[in-house]
Amino acid sequence: MKKLFTVLSLCFSIAAVAQTDTADLSAGATDMVFYNAATRTKTHASNLDWHLAFGVRSAIPPYKTNQAAAIRINEAIGVELYKSPSQKVSSWSSFDTTGWTGWQRMHNPDTTWTIGAFNVNKDFSNDYNYGWGSYNFGPHSVIGDSSVYLLKMPDGSFRKIAILNLQYDTAYNFIFDKLDNSDLTTGQVRKRPYSNKMFVYYSLSAKSVMDKEPAITDWDMVFTRYNNTNYDAGNLSQDMGVLTNDSRVVGAMASSVATQPCYNGPYSTYINAIGKTWMQSTSPDSLTYYVAADGSSQTAYRFVMNYFGGSYTGQMAFTTSTSSCATGITDVAADGALTVYPVPASDVVHISLASATAYAGTISVTDVAGRALIAESHALTAGLNHISFNTAILQSGNYILSINTASGTVSRMIAVAR
Repeated sequence: MKKLFTVLSLCFSIAAVAQTDTADLSAGATDMVFYNAATRTKTHASNLDWHLAFGVRSAIPPYKTNQAAAIRINEAIGVELYKSPSQKVSSWSSFDTTGWTGWQRMHNPDTTWTIGAFNVNKDFSNDYNYGWGSYNFGPHSVIGDSSVYLLKMPDGSFRKIAILNLQYDTAYNFIFDKLDNSDLTTGQVRKRPYSNKMFVYYSLSAKSVMDKEPAITDWDMVFTRYNNTNYDAGNLSQDMGVLTNDSRVVGAMASSVATQPCYNGPYSTYINAIGKTWMQSTSPDSLTYYVAADGSSQTAYRFVMNYFGGSYTGQMAFTTSTSSCATGITDVAADGALTVYPVPASDVVHISLASATAYAGTISVTDVAGRALIAESHALTAGLNHISFNTAILQSGNYILSINTASGTVSRMIAVAR
């Protein structure tokens, strides 16, 4: 789904002066702050008044289809999503919530923007399945599977909702109602007016669409409150942290504090690579993060957290510096496009890897310190390969999965949680 890049060499860099800046999420951490590291521009938007976020980027087959139909929920304010195990739209008026606390609760992954809570049941071996529905080549639309979902609202009330379709990749159509059938509403979110954004937002209370994000090319990271999905299912952690832009940013990877303005990898494509790992106290850890932009000549941002005032103040302070880094980069999107799921994994990681040719490949896993833990050989064929990789021997934590391809080696950060 994502383009991955192998950094081959670091030729030269010109370091910019480090600058200290702040992000103010307001008291109670009620805002999200989109940040452009080059211009230091900050865009503030309230996190309090929306319930659903709809992905408005177009599908780019075969590797970037998920981004077109991602639907997230606002877990930052307490929205909860549950899927009825059997009830369909055909029984809408008689929707029964008996035993709802035992239904599947669905969360936004915090590792990617391309999968939301409504997408977590997708068939990851099928690029045209999106969890809530599948692409139909007849009407050229994503057609909902008629599932009815239960939404618990921040005030404790409930709504039932069904995603009907994504028509011609131009407009989402959905219905929602109170449980007593007293407020049936047909909702629509059109993509075209927001084609330069990642998401457009929707309030179920106001029954209105909300435009909150800057253009996707105008921000590198967002300071926000989100649910951490590296969790014990009974102890979900809600955090304040930093999530990176997956369209503009290749990756972010923590490394030991260093003076060099650039970093030659490996990079993680997870949007929570900075996340909240630095936020152990009001005195953050001493890690330096490198955020690399897409392209054959990268601009790398060094990012260091300096201060966290907690949710009471919602204030964060950090230092950034920018460098123009000539890096030898091989684009292996055509030969080596890699998808790894689920996020996080438990005993098995499923891998989808595109290859232009057949060859003998090696899949290896190292810890973040570079110690080799697992290595397996696999006979790969031309086309899309699906591999199940056993992670049962790994402790909970983050690891680097690497696969050698005919064009080079691609690396991906994976997470294991038990």
